[in-house]
Amino acid sequence: MYMITKTSAMHKLFRACLSAWGISLLFFLLCSSSSVFAQKNIPRIYFENFNVPVLKANAAVSKPINFKSNPDASAFRTKITEAYQQKGNVFAGHFKVAIFGCGGSCIMGYAIDMLTGNVYDLPLGEEGSCLFAEDRALYKANSNLFVSGVCKENPESKTLFYMAFLFQKDKKHPDKWTFKKVQSREFLTKK
Repeated sequence: MYMITKTSAMHKLFRACLSAWGISLLFFLLCSSSSVFAQKNIPRIYFENFNVPVLKANAAVSKPINFKSNPDASAFRTKITEAYQQKGNVFAGHFKVAIFGCGGSCIMGYAIDMLTGNVYDLPLGEEGSCLFAEDRALYKANSNLFVSGVCKENPESKTLFYMAFLFQKDKKHPDKWTFKKVQSREFLTKK
């Protein structure tokens, strides 16, 4: 068994790491080598190309969550309810967003209509994800554009592609909402 004595090299290294300089150096080394802290070079996304009015907080009478509208969402009742009760996290004018992990780098989520309480699947999980994501689940309160992923073909690639959708009323069922794929040219340039 190895013991750390006051004169051992391990003890000196341990003391150096505990000093302010050592902690700063350790933090710098960890951050500079981590992709989490790397600066992303993502072009501006023009969410305002798809503006929608935002329900004023005092005008929004949030309906109870209708889990019958999406039975699969019932398995995540606690996560959805907590997100629904939080301030902020509004999407497409009058929807609350609940996004949470589903293992590894997978995320999934739901949009809850504050006017009806109906619950809709967000285009996340397997169908809305990519292996090399630069960013995920981008949305704004005043836009119905939802960007599931800003992706690369491989980690070294400089080229980005987008998994993006417009959240809009279903033409066949006006009381329901659906996600429709949208091309990047529609939101990477200002209209």
